[in-house]
Amino acid sequence: MENDNNIPSALYFLYTLQRSQYGLELKWKDIKETVVYLFGEGILENLKKNDIISTYSDDNLLEVINLNDVGYNIGRQEKEKLFEKAINFFSKDKQIGGLMRIIYLYRKIASLIIESLNLNITMSNPSQESPYFKVAVPLITSNDFYYSNAFAVYSQKTLKEVQFDLKNFEEYLQYSWFIRIVILIKDGISGNYGYSKSVENIDAGYLSGLLKLISNDYISAIMMHLDIFLNDKKINQALIKNEYKTIRKEKIQRFYDWLAIANDIAVGFEFVIGSILFLPHHDATLGVYLFIIGSSQLLIRPIIQIARKVQIYILK
Repeated sequence: MENDNNIPSALYFLYTLQRSQYGLELKWKDIKETVVYLFGEGILENLKKNDIISTYSDDNLLEVINLNDVGYNIGRQEKEKLFEKAINFFSKDKQIGGLMRIIYLYRKIASLIIESLNLNITMSNPSQESPYFKVAVPLITSNDFYYSNAFAVYSQKTLKEVQFDLKNFEEYLQYSWFIRIVILIKDGISGNYGYSKSVENIDAGYLSGLLKLISNDYISAIMMHLDIFLNDKKINQALIKNEYKTIRKEKIQRFYDWLAIANDIAVGFEFVIGSILFLPHHDATLGVYLFIIGSSQLLIRPIIQIARKVQIYILK
């Protein structure tokens, strides 16, 4: 009987996951434990009996059906109770707890970080993520959750416990991906999100490093003490060094791009002129030499690419 009463809340929860951009291809094995915790042992079978879901087999995708016949919204009080219970469940996980604090502080920056995590977890090692990451993210990024009292109370309470110590960040200053995240935070707080595309899988340590920053509340600490953080001498030097490398990299790329274009133009002229010299009453011998020179310059193409990559690698 208790599970029957939980059906509206369970339906609301599942539909919130399903319609989220982060809930795509969410499988039952990703959410079963959370659903049972929130709504009781028999809830899945009850949902199936009521034709709200067709299956809850592990490898099947989450699909809420029959929405026309069943109301999928609940009152504010029911939502608050659901969110409180969900927070109690997810906050035990350091990754999800840290992510919730980032969302509360700066929602837009959090969405960029989540997109980066989703991309790199898919491309890299999924085992590094929290087992609740896939089910938590669609809920904690929803509008209802973000504007709930339960989320505000939890965030305000736990943010008071976040420690800020500049020494915690010294080990990360050698990594370009960390500097890029700092710039993302700095630009994002000032309302400039154009740098977000640069936060990508730069090296093998990016994913594990970012997850560690989230779990230890280092990103939240930077957001809350950004002025102090950016005014630190070592951090300033690291940012200046990164800016210098970025400018140098752009110059190197431009130089080799123009060099490659010039080489291709020269090859084109050599083959055109060489072909003309093979016409009657022209110097075919000179044409052969031009073909040899042009063919040799075709080998210069990969050499230019290798030289560019080597210089950028040395710069890094």
